[in-house]
Amino acid sequence: MIEKNKQNLTLVRVYTDDGNCDLDKVLDTLSNNQAIIGLTVFRGIAGFGPHHKLHKATFIDLSAKLPIVIEFFHKTEEVEKIINNMHQLIKKAHIVNWAVNLSF
Repeated sequence: MIEKNKQNLTLVRVYTDDGNCDLDKVLDTLSNNQAIIGLTVFRGIAGFGPHHKLHKATFIDLSAKLPIVIEFFHKTEEVEKIINNMHQLIKKAHIVNWAVNLSF
């Protein structure tokens, strides 16, 4: 049987790109100032936003405004404040969230 954490948790996913995000500052804020429970950053090899301009990785490019997804979970009652801070830290971001159960 899987034991479930009884806390109300929300998973937040932030979509942006490495040209619009100071990732070190975002991670520092989430780790130290917000003290979130867990976080993972994914770097995409290709993606596009609302203007449908495709950005993709090649062997020649070192920085191609590649997509970045920052995903974290935290206590539901604190997530709205954290999302507002994310909008201030990241120039252009699409942020989605939903309720989750934590199993371990």
